[in-house]
Amino acid sequence: MLQGSTEPFVIVHSFSCEDRAMDWKTKIEKAERIVPLVSHFAQIGLFMLTAWGLFYTVIPLYQKAAVDEQVAKQQAELAGLSARLRASYVKIRGQSVLQFVTFAGPACTGLLTPVSDEPPPEGQDFESQALKTDVRSCLLEQMKHSPPIGELNQSDLAAFIAEVDKIGMRANAARLAASMEVSELRPADPTKGPVAIGRFSERALVEMKQMGASDQQLADAKRKMSLNYQKDKIVSRYTDEARKEILRLRAMTWPDSPNPN
Repeated sequence: MLQGSTEPFVIVHSFSCEDRAMDWKTKIEKAERIVPLVSHFAQIGLFMLTAWGLFYTVIPLYQKAAVDEQVAKQQAELAGLSARLRASYVKIRGQSVLQFVTFAGPACTGLLTPVSDEPPPEGQDFESQALKTDVRSCLLEQMKHSPPIGELNQSDLAAFIAEVDKIGMRANAARLAASMEVSELRPADPTKGPVAIGRFSERALVEMKQMGASDQQLADAKRKMSLNYQKDKIVSRYTDEARKEILRLRAMTWPDSPNPN
């Protein structure tokens, strides 16, 4: 009975071990099938993650770098173009001012007074015209007839007008001083010593004497010539000073230029 009762136990125990072995084998086979799938999915996921990172990080960074490089290149080209345009403008501005002073200087100091073979009417001679011309008003009027000056930019034009105004006032002060000096002139008396009349007038006196002019006529002519000679010296000194003032416009400091002081 005892011997017969042990056989079923051994058989049952044997089947139980076999079942466990089969179960583990099945699990291992399943795992062997699942692991490659998981690996494939992992590779796919890694590829997708890599693609996402490339699309959303690397490519935008590359595009940004390319755009930045293009922008920097265009900015450099724009800066070069601006510099060339600025240089051209400065050159044209200088030429415009030179043209202005070339014509305004003579026009505003009486040098354009018409010359005639006949003696000019009273007050129409060069000296009288030079002393009557208001330099400041004349310069401002000349600006209206100078198209290049009108092409200056707004800040340069304002600075130019202000400089013309200052130069005109200084020239007018010199003009008024010269006018006062001329008004105080008195004819020199040839009987009291040498009288300066200039070489041209001296030759004219010689010709008058050769033509038979009396001593009184020569003395009267010499007094008048002396007066004109003194007036001419005063006016010439004034007009030289006024033209030098006008020429200062060529060296004026513009709003965008460094102050030399």
